[in-house]
Amino acid sequence: MAGEVRSIDTLVRAIGRDAAYLRLAKQADRGSLARQISSITNWLDVNHVGWERVYDFHPDHFVIEGTPTCIYIDADPQSERMAAVKSHFVSGDGKTLMDGAALNTLSLSIALEHSERDDPDFWDRYL
Repeated sequence: MAGEVRSIDTLVRAIGRDAAYLRLAKQADRGSLARQISSITNWLDVNHVGWERVYDFHPDHFVIEGTPTCIYIDADPQSERMAAVKSHFVSGDGKTLMDGAALNTLSLSIALEHSERDDPDFWDRYL
């Protein structure tokens, strides 16, 4: 059953805490993006880490995406589960271990600064 895809800032406001997510770089073709998403979500599933596809967040501008280019990681950023995610996707010196997938964190305080985006009429003003 299909559901509505949220943006990462909307999700952060809904869960009420900071959240980690993978931002996926634009791929040369849709097949590459699909394979990358499948590889990431398969690893998360095998390691019992919840996830959700989400749209990216840009505090100072809007990007209209045809498909969600981020994957929310359903683990507290300070938890052991998140440590396992970090060790899989980021090297000890902070470099990305998977080309085109950068691990990010969006703070609740930043998401709350943009809560006007939850207004049902907000996006109608820009589309």
